[in-house]
Amino acid sequence: KEWFMSWKSVNGKIAKESSLGIETLLNGMFNKQTFIDLIRHFIVFEKEKEVVKKIASYHQYDAVNNQYHT
Repeated sequence: KEWFMSWKSVNGKIAKESSLGIETLLNGMFNKQTFIDLIRHFIVFEKEKEVVKKIASYHQYDAVNNQYHT
C-alpha cells in the first residue's frame, strides 16, 4: 500500500491533470498490448519475510519501453 502509484500515462505520454483517473487507467495500463507486456515483462517476485509481487509503475514502464523502442 505504501508504494501504490496511479497510472498516469497513455501510449507513453503523461495524461493531462484534468483527465487523470479511471479513463487514463483503462486507456493506458489496460490497453491490451500494454497490459500483456506488463504481465510478461514487468512483474518481479521478491522473497522478504514472505513472497512479494511487484509490478512496474507507469514511469518505469514508459522509461524502459522508450529506451528500447526509439
